[in-house]
Amino acid sequence: MISAKDNTGKQDVQQAPTDPAALEQAVLRSLFQAASFPEPLVERLARYQFGEPLRQVIFEELRGSCATSRGLTRTELQSRLTRRGFPDVDLAPYYDLPALPGPELEDAVNQLLDLD
Repeated sequence: MISAKDNTGKQDVQQAPTDPAALEQAVLRSLFQAASFPEPLVERLARYQFGEPLRQVIFEELRGSCATSRGLTRTELQSRLTRRGFPDVDLAPYYDLPALPGPELEDAVNQLLDLD
């Protein structure tokens, strides 16, 4: 889901992402913000190849953190990305924007898997 302006100019209308890059980012953001780690969704998504190397590495780090079941803080992720060759990444799109609700997250994962 991404925020968009409706015909009155208000910013509260929500739309599902239509392009794969936005969909990938929405899924990653939602996985980071999930109250309980959706391990089955992550394992299903493991067979998907993200369209950009940075998003693939972010997913791999997220998936790796699944073993600890506590997730990754922004600082931990930033350190890991720097060690993997991605310094100075703006993580705000993954932590500061709203996550997709559970059923929409599952639908978004299904959409990505259908693209692959």
